Amino acid sequence: MLRKESVVSGRKLVPSLVDLCIKTTIDNVRYLGDVGETDINLLDRILPHCTIDQLMHIEKCSEGRDLSPATDKLWKKFYEKQFGAKNTEQVVERMRKSSKAFKWIQLYEAKLEDIAEHEKKSVARLKQLYKKEDARLGIWKSPMHLQPMVIEIIPQENKVGKFSFARRFHLQKIKEAFVEAADLATMLQT
Repeated sequence: MLRKESVVSGRKLVPSLVDLCIKTTIDNVRYLGDVGETDINLLDRILPHCTIDQLMHIEKCSEGRDLSPATDKLWKKFYEKQFGAKNTEQVVERMRKSSKAFKWIQLYEAKLEDIAEHEKKSVARLKQLYKKEDARLGIWKSPMHLQPMVIEIIPQENKVGKFSFARRFHLQKIKEAFVEAADLATMLQT
């Protein structure tokens, strides 16, 4: 993007003030907001260094100015990167058939909204299926499920690798409680 420094008679060519400003702007692109009336040619050199969030921030802050001559190709690249080349080709084909042209930022935002809506529908459907399954099984409404089970762990006193009598006794009680809970769940299902 920047002009290469060339050696002329053993001396380096000094970069122009514009090149230095562009380099500084690229280094600090995360702080950009409203680009005001900045020349499109300069924006063409600066904005390709932005992330999606940075570019979105610049677009939103620069209200009243159409940045699409500098950003449209960037939004298309982000669209293709995030949603795939096949999806991008479908969008281009649809625009060609309908003889309408949209800005790629609008298409990107519309696709994000579409995905968010599909996610909400999927989550709602999953919640409904879980409620339906819970109602069918009925185990979540049992009083045994609502009461926490207290388990006391006694440290091993004797030899390593052997269970003490107290520990075996507690494990047996836990096993019995588990079997009773399973029996209760089985009875509630029928």
